[in-house]
Amino acid sequence: DMIHHRKGEFKEIMAQVQVGLKTLFGTTSTVLPLSCSGTGAMTAAVYNLFAPGQKVLVVEGGKFGQRWREIALSHGLEVQSIIVPWGEVVTAEAVQAALNADPSIAGVLIQLSETSTGVLHPVEEVARITRDSQALLLVDGISAVGLSPCPMDEWGVDCLLTGSQKGLMLPPGLALLALSERAWACAEKLTPGCFYFNLIKEREYVHKGQTLFTSPVGLILGLKESLDVLLENGLRALYAKQWALTMLTRTSLTAMGLELFAKKHFAWGITSVLLPDGV
Repeated sequence: DMIHHRKGEFKEIMAQVQVGLKTLFGTTSTVLPLSCSGTGAMTAAVYNLFAPGQKVLVVEGGKFGQRWREIALSHGLEVQSIIVPWGEVVTAEAVQAALNADPSIAGVLIQLSETSTGVLHPVEEVARITRDSQALLLVDGISAVGLSPCPMDEWGVDCLLTGSQKGLMLPPGLALLALSERAWACAEKLTPGCFYFNLIKEREYVHKGQTLFTSPVGLILGLKESLDVLLENGLRALYAKQWALTMLTRTSLTAMGLELFAKKHFAWGITSVLLPDGV
């Protein structure tokens, strides 16, 4: 049965969910549940962390890299892109060169797992670069969180976000977003560019065991169950299982005579395949 999102029973569940989310994201920071798709979380991040006119660097190696660019442009940001052929990864050296060439860049926007190609970008290497610069690192983990590691605090990621419908095994409609301390410091200096996506107020409500607006109660209840399943045997076991399933899938497809699209640097949990001739 549905429960009321402003009452004590829901607040208790939110507290339990917060513990599991912090473990999954590898952070001590608050993880915000947002009533939207993953694209909503991408929009929330851009509109809360940057002011119109600032410059960001976007890694474009697939459809969702392009989406980062489109969202940034919609907020009036100046966008510089690193264009990567679909099926290949960006190099940390390319990111370093771009930041060295233009120290005014305020953020680097990248996918951990580029859903459209099945590529796993070297976010850990990129984070080593951005954490020694003024640029915030925003990571789209929509098809990666719950499937492959991305410990926010350990790597130095400033924003990690995901959606409910992939690694978390839930129906679509819920997004999750966490910020580093320096990302929160940037957000606190800005007026949010969107009434609905106000991360400062959202954090205030999460600390009270609620969400800013009407909560997706059913999805939050499902999230609690998913986290219990995912974290039952620890993150090491979770990622080992996902890696094994990925290798099983890739080996089986290759044995069928199909050609894999992302031949190396492939994501955990996603396998992309070229259509055979005549299909």
